[in-house]
Amino acid sequence: MNGKLTPIFVFLSAFFFTSTLFGFTVQISSTNVTCHGAADGTATANVVDGAGSTYTYQWNTGASGATINSLVPGSYSVTATDANGNTASSSVYISEPAALSVSMSASYETCDISDDGTAGVLAYGGTPPYTILWDDPAAQTWWVAYNLSAGTYSVTITDANGCSVVGTVTVEPSPEGIWLGTSATDASCAGDCDGTATVMPMTGAAPYTYNWSGTSQTTDHVTGLCAGTYDVTVTDANGCVAVDHATVNEPPALVASSTSTPSGCAGTNTGSASAVGSGGTPGYTYLWSNGETTATIMHLAPGDYSVTITDANGCTATSTVNVGQSSSSNLGFTLSANDVTCSGNCDGSASINIISGSAP
Repeated sequence: MNGKLTPIFVFLSAFFFTSTLFGFTVQISSTNVTCHGAADGTATANVVDGAGSTYTYQWNTGASGATINSLVPGSYSVTATDANGNTASSSVYISEPAALSVSMSASYETCDISDDGTAGVLAYGGTPPYTILWDDPAAQTWWVAYNLSAGTYSVTITDANGCSVVGTVTVEPSPEGIWLGTSATDASCAGDCDGTATVMPMTGAAPYTYNWSGTSQTTDHVTGLCAGTYDVTVTDANGCVAVDHATVNEPPALVASSTSTPSGCAGTNTGSASAVGSGGTPGYTYLWSNGETTATIMHLAPGDYSVTITDANGCTATSTVNVGQSSSSNLGFTLSANDVTCSGNCDGSASINIISGSAP
């Protein structure tokens, strides 16, 4: 009986220990983390060379089941066990791409109003290829954005896995842009055209050209200007353009007025005249036709007197006034008398009647 069992024993020993006949292996298929710092890797255990048995799986994370998800970068191992307790193990490394990053650069505007600045971006890490999107008005999609005005811009870089990073850069105003200062001197008198205007470029690249409105002059200092506002356009050696203005004012018109009081008795020269200036630039002087230089002149005989008033800017105005003869300045009277009634009486009378002159 023992002889009959011996072959069976040898057969069973071959079944349990000969892997080439009944052994199995486990393989792992995986997906790596898509974006740096994410947790979306996966790993799936697959039994090969098995005999159709039911298998259980145990991962080093403590999870069971053929597939594990939401994995961060690292090493993962699994042990598969069949219904007879036989096991096979395998491991896999889940990786992640390098962090997606950018470096930025920008150029100045050539001129403050030229909108010719540029900005550039370089991308690193992630998973090429990349797509680029700038937030400028043109929504440019290349590594370099052109025709930018001064300001801050952002760019979004997206890699092949949909990972994205945003960078910002500032296009500065041109340090060589033209800043202007202007000044003006007013016209001396109302209606005169002797004002001046000056423009002073404070930045930019010399030499400059000048173009003024209202005059054909093309220098930084223009003369002979009437009251008004004058625009000036300045262009520098780089073709940058700046516009400013200067205003020439004028004083109000100078006005001379005069009054008089008539002379009294004929031959007494008691008339007077006064002058008043207004408008212009205060600080008036007076010159009368008789040579007097005060605002009021006295002891005047009847007649016409003119006065020239000069203001602080040398503007002049003239007024003429007549000093008359008082209509009651000549004394006139009549006499009347009554004779005495009888010789030797003293009852006569005499009276005077004033018909012109000034009382009392």
